[in-house]
Amino acid sequence: MKHLPEVAVFVRVAECGSFSAAAELLQLSRPAVSQAVSRLEQHLGARLLHRSTRKLSLTEAGAQMLDAARAGIEMIAAAELQISASQARPSGRLRITAPVAFGVLHVAPLLAEFGRRYPDIDIALRMNDSIVDMVAQGFDVAIRVSDPADSSLVSRRLAPVRHFAYAAPQYLARHGVPATPQELASHRCLVHSKSRPAREWRFVAADGTASTVVVPKCVQADNSLALREAVAAGAGISVGPDYLLADDIRSGRLVRLFPGLRLHEFAVYAQYPARKHVASSVKVFIDFVAREFRDARRWQGVE
Repeated sequence: MKHLPEVAVFVRVAECGSFSAAAELLQLSRPAVSQAVSRLEQHLGARLLHRSTRKLSLTEAGAQMLDAARAGIEMIAAAELQISASQARPSGRLRITAPVAFGVLHVAPLLAEFGRRYPDIDIALRMNDSIVDMVAQGFDVAIRVSDPADSSLVSRRLAPVRHFAYAAPQYLARHGVPATPQELASHRCLVHSKSRPAREWRFVAADGTASTVVVPKCVQADNSLALREAVAAGAGISVGPDYLLADDIRSGRLVRLFPGLRLHEFAVYAQYPARKHVASSVKVFIDFVAREFRDARRWQGVE
């Protein structure tokens, strides 16, 4: 493979019929062209050209090499055209990873419209609440609800996410509504096992004043959808993101607690490996979800 430049020079010499004409076409010196062909002959262990003062002609080995080289050049040219066409019209497989709850509620519903706009892109969506190694596992795009930690990835902020405490009306009717976070100590609380630390909930007031409470743990789960459904059934109090809870709070199925206080705030990010050339399928998908999340405001305005 390291002799491909010499092969390209040899093809031009064979087509032009002289070192001088090939050198002019390639914008190289005549000695450089002659030396390139000589290196290729040395590498192959065969003479490719009959040299004379009047003209050049191909040896049998040279004719074989020229046919093979032209076939290779044609294949490369076809590949270039195919790649250029795919960049102009995005196509191919797009591998996406996303957290389970966010993927189910906010990524999956967008795939129908995205598919209508870009029918040549095949989506492979994998949902996982663990942070995966994108490069090692072959993902093109990651949708993540956390602050970017991997500096080797390009990150694009898509939308803000706020967390707050919530419960079901029937639970509050039986056990009372806590007036302050400190009163959570006497309530049943549900925690996400992948939050760190899971039982420490830090509340921040509008003026920036913060207080941290350690809640009693009665239920632990590794999925926020499962926690939401347990809370909705009256299992206790939990904390979760607005993108998961907004519709239920608006409908009255769930109740937000401590309206003047917020827990940690994150954002939704699209991430992809840093490369010189980014596939057009990656570009159009990230632009698409960025527009959808910016315009729809699906989970904003919950107070």
